[in-house]
Amino acid sequence: MIKKLRYLLFSFCILFLFPSHGFSNSIEEIIDDAKSAYDNEDYSEVVKILSELDDKNDEAYNYLARSFYYLEQYDEAIKNFLNCSPDYLDCKTGLARVYYWISDYEKAVSILEPLIDSLDPKALFTLGYSYDEIKLHEKALSAFLVCANKSDEDDAYIGYCQNNVGHMYHSAIGTELNFALAFHWYTKAYEREIGPWPTTSLAAMYLDGEHVNQSYAKAFELYHEAAAEEFDRANYALGLMYEKGEGTPFNYQKAKEYYKIAFDQGHELSLDRIDALEGDQIKALKLAEIYRTGEFDGEDFLDIGIYPENDEALFWYKVAEFLGSPDPEGFDLVYDSATDLEYATASKRFEIWKKNLGFEYD
Repeated sequence: MIKKLRYLLFSFCILFLFPSHGFSNSIEEIIDDAKSAYDNEDYSEVVKILSELDDKNDEAYNYLARSFYYLEQYDEAIKNFLNCSPDYLDCKTGLARVYYWISDYEKAVSILEPLIDSLDPKALFTLGYSYDEIKLHEKALSAFLVCANKSDEDDAYIGYCQNNVGHMYHSAIGTELNFALAFHWYTKAYEREIGPWPTTSLAAMYLDGEHVNQSYAKAFELYHEAAAEEFDRANYALGLMYEKGEGTPFNYQKAKEYYKIAFDQGHELSLDRIDALEGDQIKALKLAEIYRTGEFDGEDFLDIGIYPENDEALFWYKVAEFLGSPDPEGFDLVYDSATDLEYATASKRFEIWKKNLGFEYD
């Protein structure tokens, strides 16, 4: 009995002298294990580790919620983010990211807008994109600019923001058209090596002589650089340059090769272009309509960088008519607004197409 009493008193002393140290270490060790799994992108393991923790703190809820997000279990992610303390910033930005990802942009904005002065580049990008999706373009530009002007060397999201600012100035979205600022921000994004997007946009500016002297050679070089990163629009653009003989001799075979690569990478219009070059009158008429209006059968092609071009539209109307599917009304609408140069360009390309009917041109 005395031995038993001494043991109990000893155990009590241990607990009294060290009431929480071992338990605290246990929580820290569990969270450290979860962090390690998270860094290794083993999100299922993170969920397994942290779900067994009864007394979760904000850090645990944050890692658990973000792991559910990457596992595409968005309801669970939202639930765990909401379990955080109201002022825990990582959980607030994570929750906004989930709402952004499931296209609930208004909720994302409602969370991030009051925090704009304390957001990191990724959260600012999320805010800007969410503004843009709900048509608050001026606010989107403002958020992207705050992000674009940050100086963190290794944060890719700064480059993404810079590219978006360039696009908005280039396309007059939320601001007036400004090719100089577009070129400036595309160049900033390009220097950060964030991917093929600013490279392709700079190539387009050289192609059209926007702010810079027109240079098919420079455009061709930049499109090749972007195409090496398996970007569908860059490969489509290279196909166009081979087809039109811009920066390179006319070469329909090479054009079709690049169109096929672009199609395999997800550029849906590329296959239509191959078919039209090879004599498909329905596809030729479709392309004529797209290049006249920017859309076809209710589908908007502006989002994949296909904009109305008079010479393109006129060329495809001529091809469609030659193949037996004329659209005199559509042709006249374009012809009335086209310049003499645009009509001459379309006519020259039409004569080349007739000679080749989709085969290589020397």
